[in-house]
Amino acid sequence: MSEEKNNLKKTYFILGLLIGIAVISTVGFFTLLFRGGDMGLNKQEKKAVNNINNQVAVKEDVFTRLAKSIGLDGDQFSSCLESGKYTSKVRADYDYGASKGVNGTPGNYINGRLIPGALPLENLKQEIDSVLNNTRKLEEGETLVDIAVDQNSDHVRGPENAPVTLVVFDDFQCPYCARHQDSLNSLVDYYGDKLRLAFKHFPLSQIHNMAQRAGEAAECAGEQGKFWEYADTLYVNQSQLTQ
Repeated sequence: MSEEKNNLKKTYFILGLLIGIAVISTVGFFTLLFRGGDMGLNKQEKKAVNNINNQVAVKEDVFTRLAKSIGLDGDQFSSCLESGKYTSKVRADYDYGASKGVNGTPGNYINGRLIPGALPLENLKQEIDSVLNNTRKLEEGETLVDIAVDQNSDHVRGPENAPVTLVVFDDFQCPYCARHQDSLNSLVDYYGDKLRLAFKHFPLSQIHNMAQRAGEAAECAGEQGKFWEYADTLYVNQSQLTQ
């Protein structure tokens, strides 16, 4: 009878652990896992549960820590992030990008032409200069894509009437996007009022488990007027999103 109870205990533990990995961001699950202690988990099993909870706590808290590091109101930021108010916006950006042909990050549209990947700064300048100088040539069969930019809901740097609009679809956990961000900042400084830069989310959640939430966190930072500064901070501290 004792052996049967021990087997049952371990079955519950393993089942709970597997479910926990699948829904690791669900607070209610951890309440259930902690109840495993009532079933007499041994020290090793309890340690495994605690490690999972500690990892989640780090990941869930990193966004607030980074927000405070750039002077944001931590309570306001946390309240915004936990509300999930920007979940649909981040997902809508992703769906929109996918419908326009984006299939990876970073995805850049320069006046309607898709420029995929983190190209060297000079390559991006060449494309922008070709637009400004009216020397751009399209490849055979190539068509430009109309990418809508909402001055109110999208995050935009540069004037609305700038002759060049660069729309970037990015993922805050993408290492290529982190490197690309330096190029984007350089372009804004170099071209001034000739360039409008617009940001749209494209979280690759299949491989970047914190990308969706990072996008939502950036939106919450935007409520306090620091979207771009927070975006830079996320990229610089990108390694903290994968601990």
